[in-house]
Amino acid sequence: MKKTKRMLAILAAMMMSVTACSGQGGSQTAGNTSSGAAGQAETGNEAQASQSTEEGTKEHKENLTRKTKEDTFTWALNAEPNNLDPQGTAMINSGMVQKMIFDTLITSNGDGTYSPCLATEWEYTDDTTLSMTLRDDVYFHNGEKMTAEDVAFTIQRAATMPATLPYYKNFDEVNTKAVDDTHVEIKFKTPFAPALNYLSSVKANIVSKKAVEEMGDEKFARNPVGTGAFVFKEWVTGDHITCERNEQYWGEKPSYKTSITRFITEDATRSVELEAGGVDGIGDVFGDNAIRLSDTEGCHLIGGPGMQLTYFVMYDQSENFKDVRVRQALAMGVDMKQIVQAAYKGSAKAAESSMADAVMYYQSQGGYEYNPEKAKELLKEAGKEDLHLTLVIVDMQTAIDVAQMCQAMWSQIGVTVDIEINDQPTVTERMNNKSIDFTLVQLTAATGDPDHVYGQFNEDSGSIQASTDETFNRLLQEGRSEMDQEKRAQIYGELQKYIHDNVLMIPIAVPNMTFGVRDYVDNLAHDPGNMPNVKTVTFK
Repeated sequence: MKKTKRMLAILAAMMMSVTACSGQGGSQTAGNTSSGAAGQAETGNEAQASQSTEEGTKEHKENLTRKTKEDTFTWALNAEPNNLDPQGTAMINSGMVQKMIFDTLITSNGDGTYSPCLATEWEYTDDTTLSMTLRDDVYFHNGEKMTAEDVAFTIQRAATMPATLPYYKNFDEVNTKAVDDTHVEIKFKTPFAPALNYLSSVKANIVSKKAVEEMGDEKFARNPVGTGAFVFKEWVTGDHITCERNEQYWGEKPSYKTSITRFITEDATRSVELEAGGVDGIGDVFGDNAIRLSDTEGCHLIGGPGMQLTYFVMYDQSENFKDVRVRQALAMGVDMKQIVQAAYKGSAKAAESSMADAVMYYQSQGGYEYNPEKAKELLKEAGKEDLHLTLVIVDMQTAIDVAQMCQAMWSQIGVTVDIEINDQPTVTERMNNKSIDFTLVQLTAATGDPDHVYGQFNEDSGSIQASTDETFNRLLQEGRSEMDQEKRAQIYGELQKYIHDNVLMIPIAVPNMTFGVRDYVDNLAHDPGNMPNVKTVTFK
């Protein structure tokens, strides 16, 4: 664990950096970093599993030097996935790899409509029952035919596994069942408006019941078995994941044979690797790196508004945050626009609500006024003039920059903030056991539905984000249950206002989602959810 004390000098440095040139960029969810046993390679069979990290890395580097680009596509993530079980993690980096290995029942078209995938037809037979017809020609990578039993099993896991429970809580795992091999009946505990949205999410990727039961959750998370366009081959911890094209894939096959996903944590290093041709594409391009890559021969940027929100979350049962005046003071003590310019170099906008602009039913709340003097008054009224807080954050550069700038600003209103920097698994564990009461989150609502944003705040979610506020939880449930779109929009408008007025979180920034690719890479579209579909890539 790293620990940094209050840094007054950073405020002056921040003010100087505001005039820096702007570029496009994005930031990853504060939930992507994980590490396993150092040097351990996990593979899809026992022989491959014994391969050493050293050997795997050597082979990997040799592959990167090949000139035949049409055979291999290499992408660099900013952090290693924590696991590849769709129901075992909610992390963006994991989801991007999962999209290659697994399929969902349906796919979102991004406009509230959906297209068939593993399911060919679907209909609501009543307010709490969704009937789906499945393809009859789909096989898992282990050779087993996919049936409705696998689908029911997947839904049951999503509704009970800790990582996905906050999102699938309204799915009725007990009464969801296979009718026959090609028909499944998905039940909900109450009418559930975002159901189709969640069924198109990577968290609902269909897993092999047989593979999970034979391997167990822990082994399956490192040796995933899906129906997707790529078959998992190996995972060399700390270096890369390799997947091979599924030659028996039921759908359209990718244009290239091998997918390599590298883990490069340093933003500048990822950019250098792209410039040098060591990788074909990278995510999370922002600030100076975006500026440089936009002028680099052989490279170009793909970007646009994203569904990610950077915000501070406070455990509402902590004595430090029970008084709304304290929360108001912290919000008023931060100049959001200054932070956006300094930390993101113009590649983001100051947040004006508790969700990103691209999420359904977004309504601007105008953000919080920067008013240090008013903030001091509120702290005095609350009897918290000498407030001392510890902020725990993930070891990601953007999170560190934002935290340190806020730390300096809060010092100006009399609040001392110590910053603890940990890896993601540690932060997640401490959030879940409530051993911290203040953290910075970068959440991507990849489904585009507001329930994806607020579901983790549900009172039963189990982390410090779980809200005990009765009004919040009532509005959340109303938004989930209302099937009329106009009425649902009104509910989420009311919810956003309530969160803003009561400062249940402190929104900071909405980053752009920007990728960098080599010029020969084609057919890769911007993805506001920060999980680009690399299966579609072709080469010019």
